[in-house]
Amino acid sequence: MASLKVYGDHLSPYLTIVKLVLAEKGIDFQLVPISLFKAEQKTPEFLKLNPWGKVPVMEDEDGPNGKPLVLAESRAISIYLAKKYWDTGTPLMPDPSDPAATGRFNEAMLAEALYIDTPAIEVAVEKLIKLSRGLALNEVALNALRATLKTNFAVVDRILATRPYIAGDEYGLVDIFYTPSIHLLERSGEKDVMEGLEHLASWWAKVKSRKQTAHVTAEAHAAFDELMAMTKTANGTGEGDKTGASSKLQLPCESEDVCNY
Repeated sequence: MASLKVYGDHLSPYLTIVKLVLAEKGIDFQLVPISLFKAEQKTPEFLKLNPWGKVPVMEDEDGPNGKPLVLAESRAISIYLAKKYWDTGTPLMPDPSDPAATGRFNEAMLAEALYIDTPAIEVAVEKLIKLSRGLALNEVALNALRATLKTNFAVVDRILATRPYIAGDEYGLVDIFYTPSIHLLERSGEKDVMEGLEHLASWWAKVKSRKQTAHVTAEAHAAFDELMAMTKTANGTGEGDKTGASSKLQLPCESEDVCNY
């Protein structure tokens, strides 16, 4: 049995990040399913692992000094894994002895979290969750998010005009951090926010052609296909349950605690 456990749901874009890192490193792990539908990330048992009630969470039985380590937050997990398995698989971070490369990496990582992740996930929630349930879209909010993403992706495009990957000359963690956001935008029919950005398009073509990216995002696609099918059935737009049980499916992004990924 793998000494590394990852708790999460394939619907979570942040689980996708961790899975991409593990795939690039070729590390075996055990996925412990945490159902967002059932709000299992809010159970007392899970809150012992992560008091914030979010996925993913990593549990490494062979942590520092041979002691178990529990770690939350996808980017923190990713950096831990990239450093622990430095000499395994794809190098995903710059040499820490190179301060310029490390600074550029940190700059790019923070920019993704600040300027891309949040609006991209909010668009996906609006389009994939609300629309699938027949709920009214907030077009004012959507248009504002689209405008923000267009502006911010234009900056990314200018950066990519100067180097092949977002943080430097080699594929790495920052490229992985961008992947689920762009995947969700494409999935939700919002790729127009990247229209006309040739450097971004060239970079994305390279990233999504990686076999690790194709495999992991295919699992996310399958999870969203299942979500759509379940939603249609629960809302009476599919064949549905003839017994009349559960006329409405509870989704993870409907409550005040939006997008509990």
